[in-house]
Amino acid sequence: MPEPSGTAEVKVGQKIKAITPKAVNYVDGPGYSSFYVNNVGFSVNQLDIVLLLGEIIDITTEHVATVERRARVTMTPAQAKALGKILEYCVAAYQLQSKKIVEDLPMNFPELPNPEAPNEG
Repeated sequence: MPEPSGTAEVKVGQKIKAITPKAVNYVDGPGYSSFYVNNVGFSVNQLDIVLLLGEIIDITTEHVATVERRARVTMTPAQAKALGKILEYCVAAYQLQSKKIVEDLPMNFPELPNPEAPNEG
């Protein structure tokens, strides 16, 4: 049976060639929205990376923040890695254009296990 036009059979383990468009036309889909965020949370599982985007709307005198959640974005690890590179590029471009240095924010990441350590169990 012939394949439908524009599709190709992909076998398990086959490397897929990336296609880079010459131009992009953006159209707003149903429910498209734009919002400000100043808080980013994340989670990682075996298949995906999840970004939780929100805005801090209050901080108590006990230093407890109230974050209004705005969006949850789930993506593949490859897309997340690409997004990290894109964001680094955008910050570098901003710094060049504005002639301002963007200071690092304090981050408290959980410690990752050492893959070289023997597996106890």
